[in-house]
Amino acid sequence: MLDFNNLSPVTVGGLFVAHCMVGTAAAVVATRKGYALGWWLIFGLIGGTPSLVVAVLMQPKESHEI
Repeated sequence: MLDFNNLSPVTVGGLFVAHCMVGTAAAVVATRKGYALGWWLIFGLIGGTPSLVVAVLMQPKESHEI
């Protein structure tokens, strides 16, 4: 079982950096599918892994170019 009382600052910092990297990956995936980078960066940095899963499962936006 995890003992959250004895987490070192290095461990917490590493988990924070990993969370932010996953959130940034979600923003990149969503942007490549045609969605707004700013919103997905916010969603990704708050939601982390669930945001990445949603971004991967989303359908690309259809472009309406003539």
